[in-house]
Amino acid sequence: FHVYGRTALVGHHGHGEKSAVDLASTLDGWLRDHDLSAKHRYALTGNLHHLQVHEHAGLTLIQQPSPAASDVWHTTNGYDTSREATLGAYFSGEEGLLALRYISFS
Repeated sequence: FHVYGRTALVGHHGHGEKSAVDLASTLDGWLRDHDLSAKHRYALTGNLHHLQVHEHAGLTLIQQPSPAASDVWHTTNGYDTSREATLGAYFSGEEGLLALRYISFS
């Protein structure tokens, strides 16, 4: 968790608790426990290796792609459709998310 001006950020691997609903609830509790508030709320995860953006209860979940190539395990388990990529996310403390940049390695 990190609060940057009026923007709260959650960094999470994305294994287990990974939905926007779950992460919004966890962030709300953390902000309350630390007597903080945030106008803009974001969580960044990456375990599922695909770019997706979801919003729930005022939290925007940005699921990042992975720079890792598919390997035998990923292919065997049906995860070989992801593309090698990473994501640049640009935030303002006052305005929240300014831009996302998808950076493909293929």
